[in-house]
Amino acid sequence: GMDRVRWLGAAAVGAVLAAPQLVATLELVQFSMRDGGVGDLFANVGRLPPQELVGAVLPAAFGFDRPADVGQTYYHRGTGYWGAGVNHWEMCFYLGIPVVVLAMIGARRSKAWAIAGAVATLLMLGGPLWGLVRHLPGFDGFRFPARFAVWTTIAFAVLAAHGVHELRRVNGQVLAWRLRLVAAGFFLCTGLAFAALHVFEAPIVAFGEAHFRAQADVEAHLPPPPDPGPLAKAALPPPEAEDVAAIPAKVAHILADLRWSTSPGSPRVLVPFALLLLASFVGRRPKLWLALVLADLWRFGHDYHPRVPAAEVDARPAWLGEGMTEPGGPRLTVLDRRIAPTLDTSLGSASLGLPWGTSDVFLPTPLLLLRNDATLALAGLDIGEPGPGKVRSYLANIDVARRMALRWVATTHKVGGLVPLVRGPINVYTDPAALPRGRMVTCTRGVTTVEEAFAKIQEVPLSEAVVEGQGDCPGAATWTAADLDYGDTRVSAVVTGPGTFVLADTWYPRWTADVDGLSTPILRTDVLFRGVPVPAGEHTVTFRFDPGLPGTLLVSSGFLGMIVLTVALVDERRRNTFAR
Repeated sequence: GMDRVRWLGAAAVGAVLAAPQLVATLELVQFSMRDGGVGDLFANVGRLPPQELVGAVLPAAFGFDRPADVGQTYYHRGTGYWGAGVNHWEMCFYLGIPVVVLAMIGARRSKAWAIAGAVATLLMLGGPLWGLVRHLPGFDGFRFPARFAVWTTIAFAVLAAHGVHELRRVNGQVLAWRLRLVAAGFFLCTGLAFAALHVFEAPIVAFGEAHFRAQADVEAHLPPPPDPGPLAKAALPPPEAEDVAAIPAKVAHILADLRWSTSPGSPRVLVPFALLLLASFVGRRPKLWLALVLADLWRFGHDYHPRVPAAEVDARPAWLGEGMTEPGGPRLTVLDRRIAPTLDTSLGSASLGLPWGTSDVFLPTPLLLLRNDATLALAGLDIGEPGPGKVRSYLANIDVARRMALRWVATTHKVGGLVPLVRGPINVYTDPAALPRGRMVTCTRGVTTVEEAFAKIQEVPLSEAVVEGQGDCPGAATWTAADLDYGDTRVSAVVTGPGTFVLADTWYPRWTADVDGLSTPILRTDVLFRGVPVPAGEHTVTFRFDPGLPGTLLVSSGFLGMIVLTVALVDERRRNTFAR
């Protein structure tokens, strides 16, 4: 009874501690393409192919890629993995042979955890069970069911702990012979597979090439999906098509990798074989089992995420000037997203630029925020394709980027029409025509829908702004820059009206605005930004961010965490005192 109370208490505390993240995410989802749920096809993106369950003990069975092995930033799939999943590191949930053996022993002691592990494993595969779970509140917008691997891993870890406890009841000789039989069977099966790959190489190659060509043909002749509208079409570019000319090389790579996975002299065969044999000799000795578990997990994971020297991460690009990091100043972006990771520091990608204080236009998010993603794609500032095509996309709608206050662009390519600051492997350009972060405009064009606004910003001159609501354009369109008093949760400016003060920062409902202390509505401006009507004369416009419920929960959960930690430490000390 007391154990159940502790479990429920721990679950309640966990829910409260997670509440700030959950509530804020649910709030943000309202502005995402996932609002209201996603379709079955999207929900099953990232499911684990059933055949790749073997990756729990044989992680290289379908090729192998560490995240660091992927040759492009913002791109998830390397060349080593050839399986049917999205990529290797999302599909990989390594448990290891020792853990699985111990978990099978422990399953007799805890049926509940065995059931939990089985259910979590089924959820990883997507399909009908995942379809049922998606009907639960809050689950209808999720994809990547393979991430239920977290639940599977926890269940197997608990079962393995039970297995260690149960070792004293196990018949050591029976366990040893079973493990040796499995080892012999594994070595024999891989040997036969290795021989078959050599004997039947020609038909295997023919079958593989025919399979991928047929797959490419089916994809090429699929009927076009329903028109999702201009914003969704821009935010969700079509998937990359299979390169038919590369299919023979792809099949040759798969065949070579399969040979290595089945060769009797390959570590992919010898290591699992040795682990099974070692486990058979460990018998009923818990300390040796724990040593075997730790050795196996270290072997797999010690360099799965290679460390990057701190000096390399902290290195500031030589071209990054002081004016480029001014709070509330013009923005800087990296035009090339899919680049060699070695260029991340020298280019100053969106994430690495944060410690230096850069303000980037790019916000990668899997939530698929429609306005954000569509507008970035329109300006050629999305992840997109690698190569000079990014430059063409950027120049085609450069006025959209100028509305974002994008003054500086770093790229490995040449960009015509901009003023070069740095030339070489890394090129840095400035755009003198970029608008300031805050400006007063005398002319606004009103629209009623976001689709109209998306079309309008491609047409109207930079001297005008597009507002969702009633526009006002009494005369010639002009704009003047505004000096900003810029902070994270408060932005103000002294401006002269009449007109509309436009702040090129993201609109969000938790921002409020006032003019000379009087509350005023914020207009969605230029699709993404904030605008406030200002009457004639000099006025102070102030934006304030109200964190609301997520902020309250963040503070209260922090206090709760400290209380729980204190109680746990006191309870542990009391138990140790009684134990003595």
